[in-house]
Amino acid sequence: MDTSDPRNARRYERFGFATVAHSEVPGGPPVWVMRCDAALL
Repeated sequence: MDTSDPRNARRYERFGFATVAHSEVPGGPPVWVMRCDAALL
């Protein structure tokens, strides 16, 4: 899962997701790539 909204990144972390990558491209939005173990769902 990925998001460009930092509020969503924090929200997903509360549900067991972890940020595995964060990138910022000049002129574009920041992007958080997140992952969650299927065993937690």
